Amino acid sequence: ICRGMQVVDVFFGGTLFRHLGTAHVHDNTLHTIITAESGRLRPLLGEKLAVNSYHHQAIRTLGAGLHVTAVSDADGVIEAIEHDTLPIMAVQWHPEFSFRVDAHSRKIFGAFVAAAKGL
Repeated sequence: ICRGMQVVDVFFGGTLFRHLGTAHVHDNTLHTIITAESGRLRPLLGEKLAVNSYHHQAIRTLGAGLHVTAVSDADGVIEAIEHDTLPIMAVQWHPEFSFRVDAHSRKIFGAFVAAAKGL
């Protein structure tokens, strides 16, 4: 989640934007993301959804073995990634903040738990 996604990317050799020029879209707000056709998010969450956002840094280049599974509708900032072969899925927003009131957030945690059980 959020910084964790950034750490995963850097671990695999990716780079970050240190400060987004579009921070107003991502800092303490809601915005729309578009999920990729490939990956686990679209079957879980649908094609578009609103997510909370509290970040001013983001992935610039993807690390080895990672692929994008969601982007910001407003500016294309990477909002979710998965690893090609490892059971890694990460999101830029904070589903833990809306877990109690948002079914999409609960689905994300359900997917995390299911993935962990499969290890």
